[in-house]
Amino acid sequence: MTVAGTGQLRWVLFDWGNVLVKYRPLGYVHLAERLGVELDALAGAFGAEGLVRQLVVGDASPQDLSAWLATRFGAQVDEDDVIAAFADDVSERMPGIEPLVSALQDRYRLSILSNTFFGHWHQVLHDPFYRVFERPMASHLLRAAKPDPVIYQRALEQLGCPPDQVAFIDDKQENTDAARAAGMHAIHSTSVDQTRTGLVALGCLD
Repeated sequence: MTVAGTGQLRWVLFDWGNVLVKYRPLGYVHLAERLGVELDALAGAFGAEGLVRQLVVGDASPQDLSAWLATRFGAQVDEDDVIAAFADDVSERMPGIEPLVSALQDRYRLSILSNTFFGHWHQVLHDPFYRVFERPMASHLLRAAKPDPVIYQRALEQLGCPPDQVAFIDDKQENTDAARAAGMHAIHSTSVDQTRTGLVALGCLD
C-alpha cells in the first residue's frame, strides 16, 4: 500500500494509554492506601516536586522514587509495590482493539511509543497481548517524552525506517501534530472507531 507522495508504509506505531488500553488514574489511590497518606497530599507532592516528569523521561529511577517516598512520607516502598499500585491504570484494553491489531499484524510491523514510567511499563513487558508489538518504546527508556521532537527521532532510529513509512496513532493532538512535523502519517484518536477510520483513510485497513 502506497500513500500518494510517500514511501510504502511499513510500521503502525501506537500510543498506549487511551489507544490500546483505557488509562484509569488509580495508581495514586492505591499508592496512598499503601503509604497510609491522604490522596491529595501524595498527588500534590508528585506534581509540586516535578517527580512525574522525572519518572516519565527517565531522570528518576525506581530506587530514586523509593528514596523520595521514604523521605517525604516516611514509608518503605520498593519497585514491586509501585508496579502493583499502578497496574490497574493500564490493565483494561480498549474495547475492540484486539481484532483491529490482529487485522494489521499480518500486513504491517507494529510497535508502541508511550509516555510512561516503569510502574506502568511492566504490563507491556509481561502481558502476552503485547508480543505482537516489535520494539515497544517507552519515554523513560528513550529519555524523552512526546511531543518533544527528540523522542520521534529516537523512535525512528529504533524502527530503522524513514518517517514516511510510519503511521502513528495518539490520543493527544499535540503528539500527533509533532509526529506529523517529524514526517510521519499521524492519526489523532480517542477511540478504536477513530483509530480504524484513520487507518482506513491511509489504506491500511479495508
